[in-house]
Amino acid sequence: MIETSGCNKQDEIWAQDFFEPGYMSIPGSNGPVSIHIMIRSAQDYRSAGRKVFQDLRSNTVGAVQHLAGGVTTDSTGNLETVPPYKHNKKSYPAGRAVMGSAGKRPFMMDFLDAQETQAPIELDTSWLAVQHTDEFMQFLPVESERGWVMMVDDPRAGLEILQKAQQDGHGKEMAVSRSKSPTDRAKWRVTNTIDELLNVTNFAGFQESCAGHIEENINIIKRETGITDAEIIRIPSLYQVYKSKVWQYAGNKPRTDEEIQTIFSDIWQSGNGKQRRQVHDLVHAQTTRRLGEQQGQQLAKDSEKDGSVGWHDALEAGTPPQELKNYQPETATARSLEGRQEQGNGPAVALYPGTINSVVLNNKQILAPNPWGPVIEGQDVLAAAVNAAYQKANYTVLYMDDWFTHHEKVGEVHCGSNAIRELPAVKWW
Repeated sequence: MIETSGCNKQDEIWAQDFFEPGYMSIPGSNGPVSIHIMIRSAQDYRSAGRKVFQDLRSNTVGAVQHLAGGVTTDSTGNLETVPPYKHNKKSYPAGRAVMGSAGKRPFMMDFLDAQETQAPIELDTSWLAVQHTDEFMQFLPVESERGWVMMVDDPRAGLEILQKAQQDGHGKEMAVSRSKSPTDRAKWRVTNTIDELLNVTNFAGFQESCAGHIEENINIIKRETGITDAEIIRIPSLYQVYKSKVWQYAGNKPRTDEEIQTIFSDIWQSGNGKQRRQVHDLVHAQTTRRLGEQQGQQLAKDSEKDGSVGWHDALEAGTPPQELKNYQPETATARSLEGRQEQGNGPAVALYPGTINSVVLNNKQILAPNPWGPVIEGQDVLAAAVNAAYQKANYTVLYMDDWFTHHEKVGEVHCGSNAIRELPAVKWW
């Protein structure tokens, strides 16, 4: 466990972004001799990066840094790896690194080039606000001739799911099915219906624009690896313009004490035993709700005391302080938001929690953010589609709620976690 509470607040919840677990290996008499190496992101202002030396480095784990004043694309959530493959008479037994850029090559790619083993592939992530590859793509090991598949977001499929629900007469259903958590803020419930969501200015056009950018990056991976469409699995997803605030929030309207007392008196005087039991349950539920709210309010107060409510979103956390001082995303976005939404040219972030931004577990399971899609005929239609997509690769999905902890801060489960894998026995040489 890495304790980041003493670091800059912007780093505390973005464990994927300030370091990447790697390894080094050399030939040995019984096979490769390997050691874990923790790679600090090329962002010298991220104090949490020092933790790879303070907490992770040991007599069995090394640590390196390629320090620079990198921006968001130098966050290591932007660093992925294509599994080993052969293509065009070239072999990559250790796979290849993948990073996105936005007009400027990340500093980290110089470090990767210098290793001379994983010839990095550069993608275009300029269409995304956070500009990280893990926002729309993922590689999974499978049992096949190639040994892996590529998972990619599909905004067109996500749009079709909502449109079908509307066409089938479910347009008045809630677009988000998330239930309340005891620690939620006062306004926690998304009130948009499917009809209202689909009526957002150029909603369909923006999904098409994002889909086009994703296809351009898929074509790069196809060209570099030889992967075919049959080895690409698409996951329904949806996007919105950064800071556009598509979701509208409201709170509950619980019964007042007076309403509870009136119901209690009327039923208790004239009701039978079953009805009296219902009154008892109602009073108990009201008490439980009140205690839960008090607990949540106390947690919120505690968070405010230690400053955690000031956590930066994933983009702001990856922006150098000297630039962040003059960075006003709310103002900058507000000036041209409507025009950019109409033109469909971003910057984009996930609308629903991005399930592809997940952690691959060892037992053919995916730990993903719960999308909380519309519930139609008793089924979350987005989650069902995501399950079906991963099932094509023989993976099952475990869901967790990250709506307020990470999703609202334009990151997801993968962004907020990190995993140190078993050392491979690959003879990369």
